[in-house]
Amino acid sequence: MSTALKRSFATLAAGSLALAVVGCSSGGGGESGTATVRWAQPTPESMAYFPYIVADELGYFADEGVEVELAPTSEDLSTAALVSSGSVDIGAASAGEIFFALQTDPELTVVYDAASLSPEGIVVPADSSATSVADLEGATIGIASDEERSLVAAALEAEGMSLDDVSVVAVGGGGQVIANELDGGQFDAFAGSVLDFAAVQAVGYELRQITPEAIATTPSGAYVISADAEEDVIERFLRAMTRATAYGLENPDELESILRERVPEEWENEDVARALFDFGLEVWTPREGGQYGTLDPEVWQTAQDRLIAAGELEEEIDLDRLLDDQFIESANDAID
Repeated sequence: MSTALKRSFATLAAGSLALAVVGCSSGGGGESGTATVRWAQPTPESMAYFPYIVADELGYFADEGVEVELAPTSEDLSTAALVSSGSVDIGAASAGEIFFALQTDPELTVVYDAASLSPEGIVVPADSSATSVADLEGATIGIASDEERSLVAAALEAEGMSLDDVSVVAVGGGGQVIANELDGGQFDAFAGSVLDFAAVQAVGYELRQITPEAIATTPSGAYVISADAEEDVIERFLRAMTRATAYGLENPDELESILRERVPEEWENEDVARALFDFGLEVWTPREGGQYGTLDPEVWQTAQDRLIAAGELEEEIDLDRLLDDQFIESANDAID
């Protein structure tokens, strides 16, 4: 998840509780017979990562004999870096964050790929004639921040194009400003995050996604562990998170009630909250034909190839070593 998106979620979730990390190992004790897991996600407690809330609220962690401590978020330090430093036992991170962290800690391992969609992409007005990024040749693309420039470059490359084929302009302001500029023709498409898109649609302006599939499916919520992680404890944590994810997807009304109670500040703008809630259900749904947490080597290879082509990654990572699916079967067996 990009720094900009982390900042947006942190702002949206202002006032929500992030439990401080304490210095005990994952094998350490909470209550008798329990193990402590230090968990890092890119946001404070939020509907964006509802499985943690559900697993805690419904006692799934307790059922597995784990006590979970949620690490504070940081705009300056990725969750993969927190894992690498030993500050946490397991963290959710994007493919890019993980590949970069591997440059200093080659022993990191990805054990679970929770999110099937990236929270960032490219949209056009609902009535636009553009049906794909390939239709944007000569167009002007607005970006939420400079961080989206690489997203646009990757999307164009996926269609055999480059930044030379379009004009890219930074867009200031919130949803109404973006809607006005799209409607007025100042730019033809917009690259940003689901939060940006939700803010635009909240003012009544309809958007349509044209993000290339290779970009839309880039891993954005992969769970990474270090070589020192205690496998038994990680397995129990993943079982609880998988059970919570399945519960939320299968019981959206109950999930909404839990989230309204647990993170009420995220529901102050009902339109934005509804868009985020619906997107969350889509993000946490497993890829077609896959189990919860399935690690798809092709998806990871595509992400790696894009980073290498962009000059952001110098050497290819051995995906057979990086991706470890030993916990997936057990995690899915935990579903009620």
